[in-house]
This record gives sequence, structure tokens and C-alpha cells, in this order.
Amino acid sequence: MSLKKTPPILSLPLELREQIYGDVLLYSRKDAQFLRVCHQIYMEAQPFIFKRHLKFISQAELHRWLGIVDTQNLHHVTSISLQLQDIDLSPLLSPLPNQDAPQLLCWDLYEKELENLARALRKLPNIRSFAILKPKPSQMHSYLYREFLCSFSALVGKCYLKLRHLTLHEDQQTLAFLVSMQSLRKFRFSGSSITSPAETLSILSQMPQLTELEIFTQPHVKLVGEYRPDPSYGRYQSLTPDVLRSIRPLKSFAIHERSGLDVSATAFFNPAIFDALRDSHGFSLRTLRLSLDFTPDLSSFSAFRQFITESSVQHLEIDWPDLEPEALDGLLPRSLRSLCVSVESSTSAFDVIWEIIRSKLELPALHEVAIVADWELLEYYDDTSKVYDILPDELELAMIELRALGVRTFKSNCQFLGTERGFI
Repeated sequence: MSLKKTPPILSLPLELREQIYGDVLLYSRKDAQFLRVCHQIYMEAQPFIFKRHLKFISQAELHRWLGIVDTQNLHHVTSISLQLQDIDLSPLLSPLPNQDAPQLLCWDLYEKELENLARALRKLPNIRSFAILKPKPSQMHSYLYREFLCSFSALVGKCYLKLRHLTLHEDQQTLAFLVSMQSLRKFRFSGSSITSPAETLSILSQMPQLTELEIFTQPHVKLVGEYRPDPSYGRYQSLTPDVLRSIRPLKSFAIHERSGLDVSATAFFNPAIFDALRDSHGFSLRTLRLSLDFTPDLSSFSAFRQFITESSVQHLEIDWPDLEPEALDGLLPRSLRSLCVSVESSTSAFDVIWEIIRSKLELPALHEVAIVADWELLEYYDDTSKVYDILPDELELAMIELRALGVRTFKSNCQFLGTERGFI
């Protein structure tokens, strides 16, 4: 009679098994087929499935999911994003079954939807990270939808008093609801809203735990520094240099900026923003992440260089087109512990690593370097063109040399390693 072998993983301590479950289910895109190996593995690893960031494309999808999931697993859910869809107003066109019944109003349907959402959110009591996403980024929404969005944002704050991270993609709403989120540590938004800079400063100043700000802009952002309305969208640049200069010291700041065709209209990667960072956050800031779809002009890069060289930044991520490896010369602060740089060729990767090797004596704390690229595509072009600016092994040899200096060095396909998955 044959006996089933015990899976080798079960010979490990539970603490190590849970670490493996987390690495596989939380931080990779691999499927969960290994849960079928045996009942014990299934029971131990199942909670990690629900700890992954969950994304729902509509309220209807959220309600359906809640209807089929075992309620005992809902307390494991800690991070979700929801594309808040506008509601169906067609019931207003249907004839009333009873002519004496009161006329149904538009806002009645929105209030009913908010009640349904409140019941849904209460089923997920341990949410610590919430993202409210645009349903259709290119579509203009009605006044009623914007009021619905504001009410839902306030509802999130009411349901999750211990919320730590919030992402808000819509920029046509007020930020006043943030005051209720006293435990919020990280706020991600476009930097624009219908809230004035003065009001924004007042709101952010009332959030004692807020130490991380992340800005992601779309190409239609055209405001630089000043408090000006954008007539196309009825909103303002809420996070101005003056606001940034006046809020509590930050530990982390990130800019994802998309300029479109107008590179001159950069709302955040500009001298005024870096002057504000230097004045108020130079000593407190530990993480800085920069992702642009344009190459910075000389004045903006000079302001960035002046800030970063004088700062206490420990973790730096840089991603923009045509980044010159020579730009790193004298740029990196002595406090730097980890560096992530995006490159567009194997030659650029080699030059970046060589620049770091030359500067290592000036970077005593540096222990990790990630070189980000579409490596499969680069290797394909190298193999097909047979034209090499550097020999295929030279990059690996440079990485080995940097590792020999005590720096963990690796290639990555993931841009913005520190960004939470599923939010952008």
C-alpha cells in the first residue's frame, strides 16, 4: 500500500511557511495552484489570498464578491480599490406602479446606493488601505456624481477610522473629508481638487499622522505654483509650493508626472517645488520617488540636484527618458541606502553601475541598487541586431564588481519598486 508523501514545505516551522505563503501570494503574480497540494497548506495559506490588494471595477462587482465569499475570511482583507461607477438613473423613467406613491428623485437613488455601500464596507472591518479610482478617466461627470463621490469619500473615512493609506484619483471633489482620517499616514492624489491651497493647508495640518505624499498628474494639468482655476475641469492645484512648505515634515514624497505635449507645464517637477522641499523637508525626508514622461529642463534638474545633495534621503528612485548616467556624478547624498534607476539600454545600465562604483567611497551607507528596464526587450534587440555598445557579459561583470563592494545589485522589470501594487 502506497503512502502519500508529506509535502517538504510542511517540515519547515510555521513562521517560515507563512513567510513563503506571503512571498508567493502577496508579492508575485503567480497563481495559487499550490493551495491544492493538501488541506493543511490550503488552510494555512488561504488568509494570504485575502490579504492581497483587491481591485473592484464597480460597486456591483464588490457586492457580488461579498455575496460569494465566506464571511469568516473577510476580516483578512486589508487593502482594496474601487472604481466608483455612476448609478443607473433609468428607474426614474419607469412608470410608478401606484400613482399615489411619492415621485422618485435623482438623489434618492444616490442615497440608496450609499446605503448599500455602507453595508458593504462594514463587512470589511480591517481595511487599512483604500483607493477610490475613476471609472472612466476621460469622461466628465455630472454634479450629482461629484456629490455622490464626496459623500462616498466621507463614508470611507467614517467606516475606517484606522485607515492608513488613501488613494484618490478623482480631482473634481473637495478634500474636506480628509479631516476625519486622523490615522492616515499616506495620501496619494493628483495634487488638484476643488479645494483651495489655503483650505488644503488647513486640512493637511489637522492630520497628525500624515508623513507620506504621492502626486500623480495627468497631461491636462496646466497649473504651475499659483492657485488658478482650470476652466476645463473646474479645479485647482491644491498642493502648491507654499502648501508643501507649510505642512508638517514629510518622510516620503513622490511625483509621477505626465506632461503630454506641453513639457513647459510641469506642475510639480519644477524649482519651486524643490525649493519648498529643501526649506521644510530636507532633514526629515527619507524616501523620494520621481517618475516622469519627459526629460527635465536644466533649471528644474538643477533645483533637484541642489535639494537632493543637501538632503537626508535614504531611498531614491529615478525614472525619466534620456537619463544621462553622468548626471549621477555628485548627485547622490551620503545618506543614501538604496537607489532605483530606470534605463533604456544595456549601455546606460552599465554606465549607471560604473558611475556608482566610482562614487562608492562617497556613499558609505549604500547597500542596494536596482536597475529597472524591460530586460526581455533589451536582450531581444541585442540578440537580433548583433550590435553591442558593450559586450553581453560586461554588464554582469559590472554588477558583480558592485556586489563585491557590499552593494546588493539586481535587475528589475518593476518601475517604482516602492509603489503599492494596483494603485496606479
